[in-house]
Amino acid sequence: MVGVSIRFAMDVFGMGLSRDLFGLGRQWPLELGIGVVLMGGVVMVGLMLVSLRLSHRAKVLYPSLLVAYFLVTVGLAMWLPAERLPPPMEAAHISALKTRLLVDGVGLFVAVILSYAWFLSFMGKEGKRYFHYRAEVALAGEIHRLLVPPVALTVDGTAFHGESHPSSEVGGDLVDVVSTHDGWLAYIADVSGHGVAPGVVMGMVKSAVRTRVSGPTNAQPLLDHLNGVIHPLKKSNMFVTFAYVAGRGDEVELATAGHPPILHYSAGDGGVSELKCPNLPLGVRRNESFATARTKWEPGDLLVLVTDGLLDMDDPAGHEFGIAGLKRVVEEHGSRPLDELSHEILRAVRSHGPSRDDQSLLLIRRGRR
Repeated sequence: MVGVSIRFAMDVFGMGLSRDLFGLGRQWPLELGIGVVLMGGVVMVGLMLVSLRLSHRAKVLYPSLLVAYFLVTVGLAMWLPAERLPPPMEAAHISALKTRLLVDGVGLFVAVILSYAWFLSFMGKEGKRYFHYRAEVALAGEIHRLLVPPVALTVDGTAFHGESHPSSEVGGDLVDVVSTHDGWLAYIADVSGHGVAPGVVMGMVKSAVRTRVSGPTNAQPLLDHLNGVIHPLKKSNMFVTFAYVAGRGDEVELATAGHPPILHYSAGDGGVSELKCPNLPLGVRRNESFATARTKWEPGDLLVLVTDGLLDMDDPAGHEFGIAGLKRVVEEHGSRPLDELSHEILRAVRSHGPSRDDQSLLLIRRGRR
C-alpha cells in the first residue's frame, strides 16, 4: 500500500508540473501548489472509490469530482491570472523562464520514472500473491470435486442420484450415500457462507459422517454426534444445515436440522408430501439434542432432498421458487428416471431466476419388488 501511495503521489506531482509546463511557467507559486493538492485529492478519492468497490456510486461521484476540480481550477486561474511576460523579453526574464521550464521538465520526467518503477514493483508483488491465491483456490476446488462427486448408484434395490453445483470454485454443499451394516444412509448438507472456509467444514462433515457409520456401533444419535464434532471446529458465526434418510426395509428414519423439508412422492397416487423433523442447524449450540422421525414408504416411492440454493431465488416479479415450485416439478415428473427428473428440477429452477448460492439435490427411489 505504501508503494501504491508513493506512485500516486508521483503522478499527482507530475500532473502539477505538466500543468505549469503547459502554462509556460507563468503560474503563481500559490496557484501551482493549490492545483497539485486539488489534483491529488481527486486522484486519491478515485482510488478510494475503486478500492471500496463502490462501482455504482463511483459512476456518479467521480465524474462530479472531476467537474468540481475543473471549475475550481478555472476559478483559481481567473483569481490568480498568469504573470504576464513583459515585451520585449529581457535576458533575465528569458533565463528565469528557461530555468523554470527546465525544472518542470526534469521534475516531470523523474516523477514518471519513479511512478512506473513503484508501479512495476507493486504489480510484481501483487502478481505473485494473486497466482499463489489462484493456485490455492484451484487446489481447493479439485479437493471439493473429489469430496462431492456425482452420485449414481443402487444399494439393496434402492436407486440414488445426486449432484452438487457450487456457486464458486469451492462450494459448501455436500451430497453423499453410504452403505451401513443394516441398510444405507443418504444425506445432504449445506455449510453457511461461501468459499474455502465452508469447503473445509464440509470436508470435516463428510469425514465425521463416514467415520461414525463405518466405526463400531454407537448408541449416540447421528446428529448429536455430528454436532459435538463440528461445534468446536468452526467459526462462531458458521453453522451447517443437514438432512438425512436412513433406509431399513419398509421404513426410513429421517431428520432435518435447519434444512428444507424432504419431499415424499407417492408412486401410488402421484401425490407429494413434506417430511419434517425440525431441529436447529448443526454447530449452533454445543449440547443440543436432535429429534428423528420414521415413516413408511412403498416400492416406487421417491424422496427428494435439496439445499436452499434450489429454492431461494426470485423471478423478475419477485415471486420465490420455493418448496411449492419444487413440489410442482416433482408432481409432474416424479415417475421419470432419476437423471431426467434431476434435469427437469434444475431446468425449472434456473429458468425461474438467478441464484448466487450452491445448488445441490439428492433423489432416492425405492425399487419395485
